[in-house]
Amino acid sequence: MTRKRIAWVTGIIVLLLAAGVWLMAFRSARWVSAVSAAEMRETRESLNNPDRGFYLIHGIVISDGMDAAKTVQDSYAFDSGRRLSLLDVNLCAYAGGDITDAGLRAVSAVFEALPRDMRYLVRFVYDWDGKNMETEPVSRAIVERHMVQLAPVINANAERIYTLQGLFVGNWGEMNGTRYIGKEHWRALARTLAEATDDSILLSVRMPMQRRCVCGDGETAEAAPGVSARMGLFNDGMLGSYSDLGTYSASTEPVADYYAPWRPAEELEYVEELTRSVPNGGEAVCPEGGCSLAEAERYFRATHVSYLNDDYDRRLWDAWAEETVSGGVWDAVDGKTYIREHLGYRFAAQHARVRYDYLRNRLTVEADVQNVGFAPAYFPLQPQLLLLRDGKECARFPFDGDLATLWGGTHETVCTLSASVPLGDVAPGDYELALLPESGRGVILFANDTRMKSGAVIIGGITAK
Repeated sequence: MTRKRIAWVTGIIVLLLAAGVWLMAFRSARWVSAVSAAEMRETRESLNNPDRGFYLIHGIVISDGMDAAKTVQDSYAFDSGRRLSLLDVNLCAYAGGDITDAGLRAVSAVFEALPRDMRYLVRFVYDWDGKNMETEPVSRAIVERHMVQLAPVINANAERIYTLQGLFVGNWGEMNGTRYIGKEHWRALARTLAEATDDSILLSVRMPMQRRCVCGDGETAEAAPGVSARMGLFNDGMLGSYSDLGTYSASTEPVADYYAPWRPAEELEYVEELTRSVPNGGEAVCPEGGCSLAEAERYFRATHVSYLNDDYDRRLWDAWAEETVSGGVWDAVDGKTYIREHLGYRFAAQHARVRYDYLRNRLTVEADVQNVGFAPAYFPLQPQLLLLRDGKECARFPFDGDLATLWGGTHETVCTLSASVPLGDVAPGDYELALLPESGRGVILFANDTRMKSGAVIIGGITAK
Protein backbone atom coordinates (compact mmCIF):
# COMPACT_ATOMS: atom_id res chain seq x y z
CA MET A 1 0.00 0.00 0.00
CA THR A 2 1.42 3.36 -1.01
CA ARG A 3 2.12 6.11 1.47
CA LYS A 4 -0.51 8.27 -0.14
CA ARG A 5 -3.12 5.55 0.22
CA ILE A 6 -2.14 4.95 3.87
CA ALA A 7 -2.52 8.65 4.62
CA TRP A 8 -5.90 8.70 2.89
CA VAL A 9 -7.19 5.69 4.89
CA THR A 10 -5.83 7.15 8.13
CA GLY A 11 -7.66 10.40 7.44
CA ILE A 12 -10.92 8.55 6.83
CA ILE A 13 -10.53 6.66 10.13
CA VAL A 14 -9.90 9.89 12.06
CA LEU A 15 -12.96 11.49 10.50
CA LEU A 16 -15.11 8.47 11.36
CA LEU A 17 -13.89 8.48 14.96
CA ALA A 18 -14.59 12.22 15.28
CA ALA A 19 -18.03 11.73 13.79
CA GLY A 20 -18.69 8.94 16.29
CA VAL A 21 -17.69 11.11 19.22
CA TRP A 22 -19.90 13.94 17.91
CA LEU A 23 -22.81 11.51 17.41
CA MET A 24 -22.48 10.23 20.98
CA ALA A 25 -22.51 13.81 22.25
CA PHE A 26 -25.49 14.54 20.02
CA ARG A 27 -27.45 11.58 21.40
CA SER A 28 -26.70 12.48 25.05
CA ALA A 29 -27.22 16.27 24.80
CA ARG A 30 -30.33 18.33 25.29
CA TRP A 31 -31.26 20.62 22.45
CA VAL A 32 -33.10 23.89 22.40
CA SER A 33 -36.13 24.12 20.17
CA ALA A 34 -37.06 27.74 20.98
CA VAL A 35 -35.41 30.86 22.36
CA SER A 36 -36.91 34.24 23.16
CA ALA A 37 -35.85 37.63 24.50
CA ALA A 38 -38.15 39.46 26.89
CA GLU A 39 -39.56 42.89 26.16
CA MET A 40 -38.44 45.02 29.10
CA ARG A 41 -39.72 48.45 30.01
CA GLU A 42 -38.25 50.92 32.47
CA THR A 43 -40.52 51.59 35.44
CA ARG A 44 -40.83 54.53 37.81
CA GLU A 45 -41.11 52.31 40.84
CA SER A 46 -39.39 53.51 44.01
CA LEU A 47 -36.15 51.54 44.48
CA ASN A 48 -34.75 51.65 48.00
CA ASN A 49 -31.23 50.63 47.00
CA PRO A 50 -28.21 51.11 49.30
CA ASP A 51 -25.73 54.02 49.32
CA ARG A 52 -28.11 56.51 47.72
CA GLY A 53 -31.19 58.59 48.40
CA PHE A 54 -32.44 60.96 51.08
CA TYR A 55 -30.94 61.15 54.56
CA LEU A 56 -31.55 62.86 57.90
CA ILE A 57 -28.96 64.23 60.34
CA HIS A 58 -28.57 62.64 63.77
CA GLY A 59 -26.39 64.58 66.19
CA ILE A 60 -24.84 62.76 69.14
CA VAL A 61 -22.81 64.57 71.82
CA ILE A 62 -20.23 62.22 73.33
CA SER A 63 -19.65 62.31 77.08
CA ASP A 64 -18.23 59.91 79.65
CA GLY A 65 -21.49 59.22 81.43
CA MET A 66 -23.87 59.07 78.48
CA ASP A 67 -26.42 56.32 77.89
CA ALA A 68 -25.40 55.66 74.28
CA ALA A 69 -28.07 53.08 73.52
CA LYS A 70 -30.93 55.30 74.72
CA THR A 71 -29.50 58.37 72.98
CA VAL A 72 -29.37 56.52 69.65
CA GLN A 73 -32.78 54.94 70.16
CA ASP A 74 -34.39 58.32 70.85
CA SER A 75 -32.66 59.96 67.91
CA TYR A 76 -33.63 57.29 65.37
CA ALA A 77 -37.15 56.62 66.65
CA PHE A 78 -38.74 58.42 63.71
CA ASP A 79 -36.17 57.64 61.00
CA SER A 80 -37.15 54.45 59.21
CA GLY A 81 -37.20 53.24 55.64
CA ARG A 82 -34.10 55.17 54.59
CA ARG A 83 -30.84 53.50 53.61
CA LEU A 84 -28.55 56.40 54.58
CA SER A 85 -28.05 58.53 57.69
CA LEU A 86 -25.66 61.33 58.61
CA LEU A 87 -24.19 60.60 62.04
CA ASP A 88 -22.83 63.86 63.49
CA VAL A 89 -20.54 62.95 66.40
CA ASN A 90 -19.69 65.94 68.62
CA LEU A 91 -16.37 65.66 70.48
CA CYS A 92 -16.33 69.12 72.09
CA ALA A 93 -16.13 67.61 75.59
CA TYR A 94 -12.62 66.37 74.76
CA ALA A 95 -11.20 69.45 73.03
CA GLY A 96 -8.68 69.92 75.83
CA GLY A 97 -6.82 66.64 75.35
CA ASP A 98 -7.23 62.92 74.84
CA ILE A 99 -10.63 61.30 74.55
CA THR A 100 -11.04 59.35 77.78
CA ASP A 101 -11.44 55.59 77.83
CA ALA A 102 -15.06 56.13 78.87
CA GLY A 103 -15.52 58.49 75.93
CA LEU A 104 -14.10 55.94 73.49
CA ARG A 105 -16.39 53.27 74.93
CA ALA A 106 -19.31 55.68 74.44
CA VAL A 107 -18.44 56.19 70.75
CA SER A 108 -18.20 52.43 70.29
CA ALA A 109 -21.55 51.97 72.04
CA VAL A 110 -23.15 54.56 69.75
CA PHE A 111 -22.09 52.60 66.68
CA GLU A 112 -23.23 49.36 68.26
CA ALA A 113 -26.70 50.82 68.89
CA LEU A 114 -27.19 52.23 65.37
CA PRO A 115 -29.86 50.64 63.13
CA ARG A 116 -28.43 47.79 61.07
CA ASP A 117 -30.41 48.50 57.92
CA MET A 118 -28.61 51.78 57.19
CA ARG A 119 -25.18 52.89 56.05
CA TYR A 120 -23.67 55.99 57.57
CA LEU A 121 -22.17 59.27 56.50
CA VAL A 122 -20.04 59.96 59.57
CA ARG A 123 -18.85 63.41 60.55
CA PHE A 124 -16.78 64.04 63.69
CA VAL A 125 -17.07 67.66 64.81
CA TYR A 126 -16.41 70.05 67.70
CA ASP A 127 -19.15 72.55 66.79
CA TRP A 128 -22.84 72.65 65.88
CA ASP A 129 -23.49 76.38 66.31
CA GLY A 130 -21.09 78.09 63.90
CA LYS A 131 -18.80 79.00 66.83
CA ASN A 132 -16.07 76.46 66.19
CA MET A 133 -13.21 78.68 67.39
CA GLU A 134 -14.71 78.51 70.88
CA THR A 135 -14.91 74.73 71.00
CA GLU A 136 -12.23 73.14 68.79
CA PRO A 137 -8.84 72.05 70.18
CA VAL A 138 -6.21 74.80 70.34
CA SER A 139 -3.61 72.40 68.94
CA ARG A 140 -3.79 70.43 65.70
CA ALA A 141 -1.92 67.66 67.47
CA ILE A 142 -4.99 67.09 69.67
CA VAL A 143 -7.22 66.76 66.60
CA GLU A 144 -4.83 64.26 65.05
CA ARG A 145 -4.63 62.39 68.35
CA HIS A 146 -8.43 62.10 68.35
CA MET A 147 -8.31 60.67 64.83
CA VAL A 148 -5.85 58.00 65.92
CA GLN A 149 -7.82 57.23 69.09
CA LEU A 150 -11.08 56.80 67.17
CA ALA A 151 -9.56 54.72 64.36
CA PRO A 152 -10.19 51.31 66.01
CA VAL A 153 -13.90 52.12 66.40
CA ILE A 154 -14.10 53.50 62.86
CA ASN A 155 -12.32 50.49 61.38
CA ALA A 156 -14.46 48.03 63.34
CA ASN A 157 -17.48 49.56 61.61
CA ALA A 158 -15.94 49.95 58.16
CA GLU A 159 -18.69 47.99 56.41
CA ARG A 160 -21.35 50.30 57.87
CA ILE A 161 -19.63 53.57 56.97
CA TYR A 162 -20.33 55.02 53.53
CA THR A 163 -17.91 57.93 53.90
CA LEU A 164 -16.19 60.01 56.56
CA GLN A 165 -17.09 63.67 55.98
CA GLY A 166 -14.55 66.37 56.70
CA LEU A 167 -11.38 66.43 58.77
CA PHE A 168 -12.98 66.99 62.22
CA VAL A 169 -12.45 70.78 62.15
CA GLY A 170 -14.49 73.86 61.26
CA ASN A 171 -17.96 75.22 61.84
CA TRP A 172 -20.34 72.24 61.68
CA GLY A 173 -17.30 70.18 60.63
CA GLU A 174 -17.25 71.94 57.25
CA MET A 175 -13.58 73.03 57.42
CA ASN A 176 -14.29 76.79 57.65
CA GLY A 177 -14.05 79.07 60.68
CA THR A 178 -11.12 77.08 62.06
CA ARG A 179 -7.49 77.65 63.05
CA TYR A 180 -6.52 74.89 60.68
CA ILE A 181 -7.08 76.36 57.21
CA GLY A 182 -4.73 75.97 54.27
CA LYS A 183 -2.89 73.31 52.36
CA GLU A 184 -0.40 72.46 55.12
CA HIS A 185 -3.10 71.87 57.75
CA TRP A 186 -5.47 70.01 55.43
CA ARG A 187 -2.74 67.71 54.13
CA ALA A 188 -1.55 66.91 57.66
CA LEU A 189 -5.05 66.16 58.93
CA ALA A 190 -5.94 64.12 55.85
CA ARG A 191 -2.70 62.15 56.12
CA THR A 192 -3.37 61.22 59.73
CA LEU A 193 -6.99 60.23 59.06
CA ALA A 194 -6.17 58.25 55.92
CA GLU A 195 -3.29 56.36 57.50
CA ALA A 196 -5.29 55.54 60.64
CA THR A 197 -8.43 54.27 58.90
CA ASP A 198 -9.14 51.27 56.72
CA ASP A 199 -8.50 51.74 53.00
CA SER A 200 -12.05 50.62 52.23
CA ILE A 201 -13.54 53.67 53.97
CA LEU A 202 -14.20 56.62 51.68
CA LEU A 203 -13.24 60.13 52.75
CA SER A 204 -14.63 63.51 51.69
CA VAL A 205 -13.92 67.22 52.04
CA ARG A 206 -16.19 70.23 51.71
CA MET A 207 -14.73 71.95 48.62
CA PRO A 208 -12.99 70.85 45.40
CA MET A 209 -10.19 73.29 46.22
CA GLN A 210 -9.58 71.49 49.53
CA ARG A 211 -9.40 68.17 47.75
CA ARG A 212 -6.82 69.53 45.30
CA CYS A 213 -4.75 70.75 48.24
CA VAL A 214 -4.88 67.32 49.88
CA CYS A 215 -4.39 65.18 46.79
CA GLY A 216 -1.86 67.26 44.85
CA ASP A 217 -1.71 68.22 41.21
CA GLY A 218 -0.18 65.09 39.74
CA GLU A 219 3.35 66.40 40.25
CA THR A 220 3.06 67.13 43.96
CA ALA A 221 2.63 63.95 45.98
CA GLU A 222 -0.72 63.29 47.63
CA ALA A 223 -1.03 63.65 51.40
CA ALA A 224 -0.93 59.88 51.95
CA PRO A 225 -0.66 56.89 49.60
CA GLY A 226 -4.05 56.00 48.18
CA VAL A 227 -5.89 59.02 49.57
CA SER A 228 -6.88 60.28 46.09
CA ALA A 229 -8.73 57.06 45.34
CA ARG A 230 -10.74 57.44 48.57
CA MET A 231 -11.53 61.14 48.69
CA GLY A 232 -14.79 62.55 47.36
CA LEU A 233 -16.81 65.64 48.25
CA PHE A 234 -19.74 66.79 50.35
CA ASN A 235 -21.42 70.07 49.50
CA ASP A 236 -23.84 71.66 51.95
CA GLY A 237 -24.35 74.75 49.77
CA MET A 238 -25.65 73.25 46.52
CA LEU A 239 -27.54 75.74 44.34
CA GLY A 240 -27.48 78.39 47.11
CA SER A 241 -25.75 81.02 44.98
CA TYR A 242 -23.53 81.48 41.93
CA SER A 243 -20.64 80.04 43.96
CA ASP A 244 -22.68 77.49 45.94
CA LEU A 245 -22.26 79.73 49.00
CA GLY A 246 -18.49 79.96 48.66
CA THR A 247 -17.85 76.40 47.54
CA TYR A 248 -16.44 77.80 44.28
CA SER A 249 -14.98 81.18 43.37
CA ALA A 250 -17.48 84.02 43.01
CA SER A 251 -15.25 85.62 40.38
CA THR A 252 -16.09 85.55 36.68
CA GLU A 253 -12.38 85.75 35.80
CA PRO A 254 -10.19 82.67 35.21
CA VAL A 255 -8.13 81.48 38.18
CA ALA A 256 -4.59 80.31 37.44
CA ASP A 257 -3.80 78.88 40.89
CA TYR A 258 -4.46 75.11 40.98
CA TYR A 259 -4.96 75.24 44.74
CA ALA A 260 -7.48 78.11 44.74
CA PRO A 261 -11.25 77.97 44.19
CA TRP A 262 -12.12 78.10 40.48
CA ARG A 263 -15.07 79.61 38.65
CA PRO A 264 -18.23 77.48 38.90
CA ALA A 265 -18.09 76.25 35.29
CA GLU A 266 -14.51 75.03 35.75
CA GLU A 267 -15.24 73.49 39.14
CA LEU A 268 -18.25 71.63 37.76
CA GLU A 269 -16.06 70.06 35.07
CA TYR A 270 -13.60 69.01 37.77
CA VAL A 271 -16.37 67.62 39.97
CA GLU A 272 -18.04 65.75 37.09
CA GLU A 273 -14.85 63.87 36.27
CA LEU A 274 -13.90 63.30 39.92
CA THR A 275 -17.27 61.89 40.95
CA ARG A 276 -17.17 59.15 38.37
CA SER A 277 -15.13 57.27 40.97
CA VAL A 278 -15.92 58.81 44.39
CA PRO A 279 -19.26 60.08 45.74
CA ASN A 280 -20.76 63.52 46.20
CA GLY A 281 -23.79 64.66 48.18
CA GLY A 282 -25.02 67.05 50.84
CA GLU A 283 -27.63 69.78 51.13
CA ALA A 284 -29.41 71.99 48.60
CA VAL A 285 -30.11 75.61 49.54
CA CYS A 286 -32.78 77.82 48.02
CA PRO A 287 -31.13 80.72 46.17
CA GLU A 288 -32.58 84.18 45.79
CA GLY A 289 -35.26 83.82 43.14
CA GLY A 290 -35.59 80.06 43.65
CA CYS A 291 -34.40 77.17 41.50
CA SER A 292 -36.53 75.24 39.01
CA LEU A 293 -36.69 71.47 38.81
CA ALA A 294 -34.97 71.57 35.41
CA GLU A 295 -32.09 73.64 36.80
CA ALA A 296 -31.73 71.32 39.78
CA GLU A 297 -31.68 68.20 37.62
CA ARG A 298 -28.98 69.65 35.36
CA TYR A 299 -26.86 70.44 38.42
CA PHE A 300 -27.37 67.08 40.14
CA ARG A 301 -26.54 65.20 36.94
CA ALA A 302 -23.47 67.33 36.23
CA THR A 303 -22.09 66.74 39.73
CA HIS A 304 -23.18 63.09 40.15
CA VAL A 305 -25.13 63.63 43.36
CA SER A 306 -25.83 60.42 45.31
CA TYR A 307 -27.46 61.68 48.52
CA LEU A 308 -29.34 64.75 49.78
CA ASN A 309 -30.85 65.94 53.06
CA ASP A 310 -34.53 66.46 52.23
CA ASP A 311 -35.18 67.95 55.68
CA TYR A 312 -33.00 70.98 54.98
CA ASP A 313 -34.41 74.17 53.40
CA ARG A 314 -37.87 72.83 52.69
CA ARG A 315 -38.65 75.84 50.51
CA LEU A 316 -36.81 74.07 47.71
CA TRP A 317 -38.36 70.68 48.31
CA ASP A 318 -41.86 72.13 48.58
CA ALA A 319 -41.34 74.00 45.30
CA TRP A 320 -40.04 70.92 43.50
CA ALA A 321 -42.93 68.87 44.87
CA GLU A 322 -45.29 71.31 43.12
CA GLU A 323 -43.56 70.88 39.74
CA THR A 324 -44.13 67.85 37.52
CA VAL A 325 -42.08 66.06 34.90
CA SER A 326 -43.31 66.23 31.31
CA GLY A 327 -42.99 63.28 28.94
CA GLY A 328 -41.30 59.90 29.10
CA VAL A 329 -41.49 57.30 31.83
CA TRP A 330 -41.83 59.97 34.53
CA ASP A 331 -44.60 62.02 32.92
CA ALA A 332 -46.76 63.84 35.52
CA VAL A 333 -44.59 62.68 38.47
CA ASP A 334 -43.74 65.41 41.00
CA GLY A 335 -40.23 66.83 41.06
CA LYS A 336 -39.31 65.76 44.59
CA THR A 337 -40.13 62.14 43.80
CA TYR A 338 -38.20 62.35 40.53
CA ILE A 339 -35.09 63.67 42.29
CA ARG A 340 -35.33 61.08 45.07
CA GLU A 341 -35.54 58.20 42.61
CA HIS A 342 -32.58 59.43 40.53
CA LEU A 343 -30.13 60.19 43.33
CA GLY A 344 -27.13 57.91 42.92
CA TYR A 345 -27.49 55.00 40.52
CA ARG A 346 -30.65 53.65 38.89
CA PHE A 347 -30.06 50.71 36.57
CA ALA A 348 -32.48 49.55 33.91
CA ALA A 349 -32.05 46.67 31.46
CA GLN A 350 -32.96 48.01 28.03
CA HIS A 351 -32.69 45.12 25.56
CA ALA A 352 -31.77 41.43 25.60
CA ARG A 353 -30.56 38.99 22.95
CA VAL A 354 -30.57 35.19 23.18
CA ARG A 355 -28.69 33.14 20.57
CA TYR A 356 -28.40 29.37 20.36
CA ASP A 357 -25.33 27.65 18.89
CA TYR A 358 -26.66 24.33 17.57
CA LEU A 359 -23.26 22.74 16.97
CA ARG A 360 -21.86 23.63 20.39
CA ASN A 361 -25.22 23.23 22.19
CA ARG A 362 -24.61 26.50 23.98
CA LEU A 363 -26.51 29.74 24.57
CA THR A 364 -25.11 33.24 24.35
CA VAL A 365 -27.18 35.71 26.35
CA GLU A 366 -26.66 39.46 26.20
CA ALA A 367 -28.38 42.27 28.10
CA ASP A 368 -27.92 46.01 27.55
CA VAL A 369 -27.99 47.96 30.82
CA GLN A 370 -28.13 51.72 31.30
CA ASN A 371 -27.70 53.84 34.43
CA VAL A 372 -30.42 56.50 34.30
CA GLY A 373 -29.54 57.88 37.75
CA PHE A 374 -27.43 60.90 38.64
CA ALA A 375 -24.30 58.99 39.72
CA PRO A 376 -22.44 55.67 39.53
CA ALA A 377 -22.57 52.83 42.02
CA TYR A 378 -19.30 53.14 43.89
CA PHE A 379 -19.06 49.46 44.78
CA PRO A 380 -18.50 46.30 42.72
CA LEU A 381 -21.49 44.53 41.20
CA GLN A 382 -21.43 40.87 40.15
CA PRO A 383 -24.37 40.37 37.78
CA GLN A 384 -25.40 36.72 37.40
CA LEU A 385 -27.43 34.94 34.73
CA LEU A 386 -29.97 32.61 36.32
CA LEU A 387 -31.61 29.62 34.64
CA LEU A 388 -35.05 29.31 36.24
CA ARG A 389 -37.65 26.56 36.00
CA ASP A 390 -41.04 27.15 37.59
CA GLY A 391 -39.51 30.17 39.31
CA LYS A 392 -36.74 28.14 40.96
CA GLU A 393 -33.05 28.53 40.23
CA CYS A 394 -31.50 25.57 38.38
CA ALA A 395 -28.12 27.07 37.53
CA ARG A 396 -26.27 30.36 37.42
CA PHE A 397 -23.50 31.76 35.27
CA PRO A 398 -21.46 34.97 35.63
CA PHE A 399 -22.07 37.82 33.23
CA ASP A 400 -19.07 39.53 31.66
CA GLY A 401 -19.35 43.32 31.77
CA ASP A 402 -18.56 46.07 34.26
CA LEU A 403 -21.51 48.14 35.47
CA ALA A 404 -19.05 50.49 37.21
CA THR A 405 -18.44 52.01 33.77
CA LEU A 406 -21.99 53.38 33.84
CA TRP A 407 -21.47 56.82 35.37
CA GLY A 408 -25.04 58.04 35.01
CA GLY A 409 -25.60 61.78 35.16
CA THR A 410 -25.23 63.27 31.70
CA HIS A 411 -23.78 60.04 30.29
CA GLU A 412 -26.09 57.72 28.33
CA THR A 413 -23.57 54.91 27.97
CA VAL A 414 -24.89 51.35 27.68
CA CYS A 415 -23.03 48.37 29.13
CA THR A 416 -23.60 45.06 27.37
CA LEU A 417 -23.50 42.11 29.76
CA SER A 418 -22.72 38.77 28.13
CA ALA A 419 -22.87 35.18 29.40
CA SER A 420 -22.24 31.80 27.80
CA VAL A 421 -24.45 28.89 28.93
CA PRO A 422 -23.60 25.20 28.23
CA LEU A 423 -26.79 23.13 27.91
CA GLY A 424 -25.52 19.56 27.97
CA ASP A 425 -26.89 18.84 31.46
CA VAL A 426 -30.15 20.74 31.12
CA ALA A 427 -33.28 18.59 31.51
CA PRO A 428 -36.17 18.97 29.05
CA GLY A 429 -38.60 21.77 29.82
CA ASP A 430 -39.31 25.47 29.67
CA TYR A 431 -36.85 27.83 31.34
CA GLU A 432 -36.66 31.53 32.07
CA LEU A 433 -33.42 33.49 31.80
CA ALA A 434 -32.96 36.15 34.47
CA LEU A 435 -30.43 38.83 35.32
CA LEU A 436 -29.63 38.95 39.05
CA PRO A 437 -27.61 42.07 40.01
CA GLU A 438 -25.68 40.91 43.08
CA SER A 439 -23.22 42.97 45.09
CA GLY A 440 -21.57 43.14 48.49
CA ARG A 441 -24.54 45.31 49.51
CA GLY A 442 -27.04 42.59 48.55
CA VAL A 443 -29.23 42.39 45.45
CA ILE A 444 -29.49 45.72 43.62
CA LEU A 445 -32.99 46.38 42.33
CA PHE A 446 -33.35 47.29 38.65
CA ALA A 447 -36.06 49.60 37.33
CA ASN A 448 -37.73 47.00 35.08
CA ASP A 449 -41.28 45.72 34.77
CA THR A 450 -40.05 42.10 34.48
CA ARG A 451 -38.34 42.17 37.89
CA MET A 452 -39.26 39.35 40.26
CA LYS A 453 -39.62 39.58 44.07
CA SER A 454 -36.10 38.17 44.39
CA GLY A 455 -34.74 41.12 42.41
CA ALA A 456 -33.95 39.00 39.35
CA VAL A 457 -35.05 40.55 36.04
CA ILE A 458 -36.53 38.21 33.42
CA ILE A 459 -34.68 38.84 30.15
CA GLY A 460 -35.63 35.78 28.06
CA GLY A 461 -36.56 32.12 27.90
CA ILE A 462 -35.76 28.79 26.24
CA THR A 463 -37.42 25.44 25.62
CA ALA A 464 -35.11 22.41 25.94
CA LYS A 465 -35.94 19.06 24.31
